[in-house]
Amino acid sequence: MYCLVTGGAGSGKSEYAESLALSLADSSERLFYIATMYPYDDEETKKRIERHKSLRAGKGFITIERPFEIARALDEIKSIKKETDCPTAGEKKVRDEIQNECYNTVELNCGTDQRKKYEVTSDHENDELKDAVVLLEDLTNLYANECFQTNGHPHEIAAPLREIADNVKALIVVSNELYCDGIQYPEETMGFLRELALINRDIAKDADKVIEVVAGIPAVVK
Repeated sequence: MYCLVTGGAGSGKSEYAESLALSLADSSERLFYIATMYPYDDEETKKRIERHKSLRAGKGFITIERPFEIARALDEIKSIKKETDCPTAGEKKVRDEIQNECYNTVELNCGTDQRKKYEVTSDHENDELKDAVVLLEDLTNLYANECFQTNGHPHEIAAPLREIADNVKALIVVSNELYCDGIQYPEETMGFLRELALINRDIAKDADKVIEVVAGIPAVVK
């Protein structure tokens, strides 16, 4: 299952995406978090990174720091999964408790029928990653890093993400709402937003589900 979760700043999209990931992963399965924010030397970025770490603390996510060259992420997931199989009994107990809570959250916000749509049966029975659930946050940071890092590949994002989605049980990509502020930025910034919008469009086209989160409430777009 491939899902795009989008929303404005402070919309609750991160919390929702984490709840969705947890609801999709059984206690014996692995949760991966691909963190794309580059730790620049400024206090605001550091605070945002620490906030996201605190949000997912104790939930069983294995973090992969991948601010650029996203095409390398799939091999990293495979390598880490081999090293970490299987979750301990303690991890399973905590994950079961969190998962039950997250199932209730998804059902409350989307309804029972929508929750059933997210329950995944892997088509990759012989795939080593058939029991991996992956959450990537977020697309805007990834694209910016790919643009401005010397070894970045800004035009190689949608295809690698599609490959990850094809190989794992579920991939959830978090993105940001674009153009909602109505501001006319300088042309360089507008060009950046246009290219980012095209990547969002490609991912939305590939995705099985697209969710927009507004004030903590998920709206099913696709």
